[in-house]
Amino acid sequence: GVFMQRCWFFVLILKRPPKKKECFIMQKKSTVKKSISVITALIFIFTLVISAFPVGAVTYTYYTLTYEAGDYSDVVGSSSVSFERIEGVSFDVAATSRFSRKGYKIISWTVKSTGEVVAASSQYTMPSHDITFVANWSPVTYDITLAGVGGTTSDGSANTTIKGTCGETIILPESPFTKSGYTFAGWKYSGVTYNAGDEFVVPGVLTGRKIVISAVWKSGSAVTTAATTTTTTTTTTITTP
Repeated sequence: GVFMQRCWFFVLILKRPPKKKECFIMQKKSTVKKSISVITALIFIFTLVISAFPVGAVTYTYYTLTYEAGDYSDVVGSSSVSFERIEGVSFDVAATSRFSRKGYKIISWTVKSTGEVVAASSQYTMPSHDITFVANWSPVTYDITLAGVGGTTSDGSANTTIKGTCGETIILPESPFTKSGYTFAGWKYSGVTYNAGDEFVVPGVLTGRKIVISAVWKSGSAVTTAATTTTTTTTTTITTP
């Protein structure tokens, strides 16, 4: 009986479940505790750093940037515009299309206070004071259209062109056109008639528009009016008694 009891006890010992799962759970709990400890330590270090080097509010200083077209009567639209810019920060200088002026285009800018010339669309660093850029203008050269108005050139073209710069005085040419039954009588622009050889001051026009000078024609056939003569004959009869 004693021998059998000991055998059963041995069998029960062999059948006891392994303790590996309990060990794994214990290891996992230990890892989690270590992770929490590391995070806590990092938070503590970060707090010390923030306390040692406090971060203040970031402030910016703004100054006024102004663009001026200049004192011209032919500027179309606004002639001045202003913006706020941060000191020490680079910005794009205005393009040549910033202002519009009849017959002229912007080629660069001049710093009003110093005379420094700055290229359009270039980079510029905002100084620690207000700054004004004034436009530098250059006259536009046009392809002026001479319109045949029914006449044509020797090669059959209805129009031809000549060069002319805004503000320049040019001499109007002889007509390169011919028109059957008509003779050339001059050039017309904006309601004014000019003769070939006359001086013509090239006007300024808005961007995208053209200068067109039109030929003037007169009929080459003389108008004849026929005169009509009427003869009246009077007959007198004399009666003798």
